[in-house]
Amino acid sequence: MPSCLCASAVGPWVRGSVGPCLRAFVPPCLRASFGLPPRSPSASLVALSFVAWSLAALMFPAIGCRQKPDSATGQPAGFMGVVGVGQDDPLWPVLRQTALRVYDEPGPTTMPMRATAPGARSVNAQRHLIERLHKDGMVALCVQVTDAEALRGTLEKLSGQGVRIVTMMRRVKSSRPYVHSGPDEGAIGRAMAQALRDALDGRGTVAVLHADSVSDESVARHRALIEALGSFGSVRIILDYDCRADPILARRLIRDTMRRYPRLGGWAVTGNWPLRAGDDGEPLVPATCRIVAVDPFPATWRCFEQDRVFAMIASDYERIAAHAVTTCRSLAMGTASMPTSFASPARAVRAETLEAFKQDWQRWTSRSADRSK
Repeated sequence: MPSCLCASAVGPWVRGSVGPCLRAFVPPCLRASFGLPPRSPSASLVALSFVAWSLAALMFPAIGCRQKPDSATGQPAGFMGVVGVGQDDPLWPVLRQTALRVYDEPGPTTMPMRATAPGARSVNAQRHLIERLHKDGMVALCVQVTDAEALRGTLEKLSGQGVRIVTMMRRVKSSRPYVHSGPDEGAIGRAMAQALRDALDGRGTVAVLHADSVSDESVARHRALIEALGSFGSVRIILDYDCRADPILARRLIRDTMRRYPRLGGWAVTGNWPLRAGDDGEPLVPATCRIVAVDPFPATWRCFEQDRVFAMIASDYERIAAHAVTTCRSLAMGTASMPTSFASPARAVRAETLEAFKQDWQRWTSRSADRSK
């Protein structure tokens, strides 16, 4: 088709229907054919503006659909994990409910949190759970440690990748020291010594049952216990056993020893292993002997009467969890200038104060607990 015919056919459409922005793009060689005047400088500016706005329209929608950068929202990407040793662990309900309450408390900043634990107590299951959470985007970890030595490598790897870590109940030795929240092991040992002294009316012989071969916490309690009893001078240790934290072995050692030393006045147990082995229908010790142990968890409450337990040394488990979770969140948010560890005071629970401790336990495991008490 001749160019003149084409121009005569489309010229009226170009002159009338097309807006000024598009008419500005008609090249000089064709403007006369379409009946258009020469392009002015202002028309050239219109053409350039149209190009610029068209490019912006293509670019900006993609940017606007992206999530705001973390610095703009004030929230770090990812979430905080609170990981227990196992859902069958007696302390997990306290730690979990406390973590949920702390998360619910109002504050200037917060971040998502997942409180979880393996179905059953297992160091391998806990390690795999922690690794899976990290893959899902965990940037901070508050962990109740199952086995300090077994978890060391996993925690050091996470710490090297920038994950903020706070340990609970058991410390983990590392080239990168972690903030820790747990019992004051030395205070527990001294409280055990005082309870034994009270049980024996200030004088007598005792045996010690510990798990120093598998527990650094037992080592610290054991050392403080011996030092405190030595300062009394009137309570003497005649036997010292390592039960390797085995409940069945612990009960057998106590029974065998009582047959050989029926006049033994008391037992100092740096854990609660012999009281967790179940009810076999017979008291562990005769009526003339008393037991002082640690961690009065619910399964041990019957032992105050049945197994002649004189006292069990407790910690403030709620404060341990609250400090750990609060500190871990502050580390993740970058609001903790100088995070500090927490060592819970020791508390002796005896038969006459057991009911009050049960009420505290009920409060700690309730979602709506009042922490001011």
